[in-house]
Amino acid sequence: PRSTLFPYTTLFRSDAGEVLGLVLVFHDVTEQRRVAGEMNYRATHDALTGLVNRQEFESRLRVLLQNARDERSEHALLYLDLDQFKLVNDVCGHGIGDQLLQQVAKLFSEAVRARDTLARLGGDEFAIILEHCPMAHAERIAGQICERIGHFRFNHDGHSFRIGVSIGLVPIIQRWSSVAACMRAA
Repeated sequence: PRSTLFPYTTLFRSDAGEVLGLVLVFHDVTEQRRVAGEMNYRATHDALTGLVNRQEFESRLRVLLQNARDERSEHALLYLDLDQFKLVNDVCGHGIGDQLLQQVAKLFSEAVRARDTLARLGGDEFAIILEHCPMAHAERIAGQICERIGHFRFNHDGHSFRIGVSIGLVPIIQRWSSVAACMRAA
């Protein structure tokens, strides 16, 4: 990364106001900016999957709800809950369950567009915001996700696990009074 130098300038003047001298001090803030960026990423992303976390997801959903009110635009919210995840966790342990969550997060990310928001809300719950997406298209995406999960097998220590996904789907439109109401509906 390129260094970022932040200059500090001090002028020395005589009693008559003439410039007698100048001191320039440059301070390299590259590391400070890197750390600030890393802290921001950690505050907005899930540590296990690298996906957006619940707080950031709800913030983005709030913006789109306002957008839907102001511009009457339509977006879609998918709320995803893994089926049979508890079985993998119970049989194989939480560390292996974490590996399953990472693989499922990758599978979900392959099913959405770059402009969409995919988040891990916690445990085995995920959510997706499909921006500028009519419901018919959102239904197709939900169907594709179900199909992908249907073909997915999680293998560990000679065991093959089949999981499922339950998906709630609602339009993000002006009728929702709050993020919580929209999430409950999904």
